[in-house]
Amino acid sequence: MARVVTFGEIMGRMAAPNSLRLRQALPGSLDGSLTMLGARAAFVTALPSNAIGDACIAALRALGIDTEHIVRTDEGR
Repeated sequence: MARVVTFGEIMGRMAAPNSLRLRQALPGSLDGSLTMLGARAAFVTALPSNAIGDACIAALRALGIDTEHIVRTDEGR
């Protein structure tokens, strides 16, 4: 199956259900849906070097998404 590469920003909900910490809640994503169907998917973006960025990457990896091309930064947008 083809490899799908998506570009963009994380559109995350900043409230975790059931009193979980943000890094404990796994968001759904289109990329994740593609990997569940057997496609190889990668995500290209920039994320902050903090716990929220860590949680985003962990959630993407848990869905089988390649995060190799995500840039971590302490800079602004």
